[in-house]
Amino acid sequence: MLKILKNTTNIVFKGIKDKRVNMKKLIMLLLMIIPCLVSAEQLISKAEADYIFSMNREDWEIHVREIRAPDGWNQSFNPIKSGTAIMSFNSNTGYGRSIKPFFNEVTQKPDMLIIGSYYSPDTLPENIEKLRNDASRQAIIELGEDYSTDVIISNTPPLKGVELHMTKKNINSLEVI
Repeated sequence: MLKILKNTTNIVFKGIKDKRVNMKKLIMLLLMIIPCLVSAEQLISKAEADYIFSMNREDWEIHVREIRAPDGWNQSFNPIKSGTAIMSFNSNTGYGRSIKPFFNEVTQKPDMLIIGSYYSPDTLPENIEKLRNDASRQAIIELGEDYSTDVIISNTPPLKGVELHMTKKNINSLEVI
């Protein structure tokens, strides 16, 4: 299943030339397939991360407002100084998802991206620490050496889950940017 989802993601990136359409499809894809990906412990693909980190603040602010959550999901935006976050929650499944970029005021590029997976108390996986460890291993495998990652357990009552905190490394100097 994960291989099929990765292939679907690649089609979105290779088959669409318009950035606006690409961004909407990217985020919709993230929001729709995350329940499948989280069960496989992959929170984001390298292609998705590369695309978001290539955006500037203005592009993100335009595109994030055009994103629509799948049917049955409640969606909200949180405009903060570092960039608008998008959050979606499906009350039927007790599962939520967020994407929060943190843009640098000088470069207008993201310094950090946080991808969150959240569960209501009745749908929380039994072993959240195992979920965190699996997501951490998968992030290292999927994102490779281009990104620094940390997966933390998030406790925002009433929700609990995991968040992937990621920064892009400067490949030339191997420093985190």
